[in-house]
Amino acid sequence: MDSCEQVLQLFSGMRTNDTATEKQAENGILDFMRRPECVPSFLNIIVNCQDEVSRQMAALFMRKVITLYWIKSQLLSCMKSEPYHLARRAICGVVSVLAAEELKNDRWKNIISHMSDLVVSDDPHDREMGYLLLFSLHEVISSYISLSDLINVLNNGLNDPDFSVLSMAVKASCDIITTKIDDDVIPYFTPLLPRLLQILHTSITTGEQELVLRIVGLFDDAAISTPPFFGDHLESIISACCSVLLTIL
Repeated sequence: MDSCEQVLQLFSGMRTNDTATEKQAENGILDFMRRPECVPSFLNIIVNCQDEVSRQMAALFMRKVITLYWIKSQLLSCMKSEPYHLARRAICGVVSVLAAEELKNDRWKNIISHMSDLVVSDDPHDREMGYLLLFSLHEVISSYISLSDLINVLNNGLNDPDFSVLSMAVKASCDIITTKIDDDVIPYFTPLLPRLLQILHTSITTGEQELVLRIVGLFDDAAISTPPFFGDHLESIISACCSVLLTIL
């Protein structure tokens, strides 16, 4: 059975009076729309099918597919070309929301490779956008990047010479580590602690309150982690937190 015949059968199933059959057909169409051959198949039905309702349905589903792909492509293009950094961040935020939802449904996986390209770009604006995507996708990212690669990306960001990139990498690191607090892999993130402590001390001195709150918040969340996250750094962490308290008092 070719793809057009399969689609027509699914269209027929969606027009029955049986709820279970309709639901199964709808799921089948949604799965088919994730495949690259869906567009030519829908187009073939629009041009050649004798059934007018099937032609209408093919046109509607083709429109959905094209619109979604067009939106994704346009957003990525705009995020890359937007010169104003606040607008660029806002566009990246839209991409992040869309990507998070798509990845939860196992779609738009190429956003991960796009993010990976951004974080190693020579342009600090690109790297910042890459870490903003990573920060926004912290709940799902572990399903698409190996643990070693993830830690390596975070470490690179925490040592980035550009402050905007470093700041976004701190946010990404704190949120990702927080999601792993009760996970057996949490000790693998412990090597990031010395750099986070350095950034904390610098941020206390320079008055970067958001970074201070992020890192101290991570320490607070991780205080009850099992297995332990702090490793041999507990004394340094307590000292750093005391320094934060002294700046407040």
